[in-house]
Amino acid sequence: MRLVRILHDRCNEWDGTEHVLAPDDWDMDKVYDLVDEAVKECIVAAKEEIKELPHVPYRPDYSQFPDKTVREINAEHAVKVEAAKKAKTERDELTKTFRQRLLNKGFKSLDADPDSVEVTAYWGHGHGLNFRYNNSEARKFDSL
Repeated sequence: MRLVRILHDRCNEWDGTEHVLAPDDWDMDKVYDLVDEAVKECIVAAKEEIKELPHVPYRPDYSQFPDKTVREINAEHAVKVEAAKKAKTERDELTKTFRQRLLNKGFKSLDADPDSVEVTAYWGHGHGLNFRYNNSEARKFDSL
């Protein structure tokens, strides 16, 4: 596996970094293409208005339909339940993160490495101080 560092660029400004692993047999063209696909999917999802899910009661109120049989009401209710499930599935697909989209395309999470370890660096409060966590520009934390 090869470490891939993805720099998020919004309007020529650095907006974060993502680290994932790519299989050794992938060439750089494939890596770029899959990252571009994930970006385009996120842009489309962000532009889509996520509609409110239709509300379907747990069971129908039979008293609202005095001219229909219980079987007809149940059949109509089942159709509404399926439509609500489909709408929820579509919304859940839209709300995937960029990282989830990368992982679905075959990239691996750094967390997937059984030999990896996690260490937390405790910086204390540091109000108003500029910390440089890596080679990126300093981040000022006024609200800590």
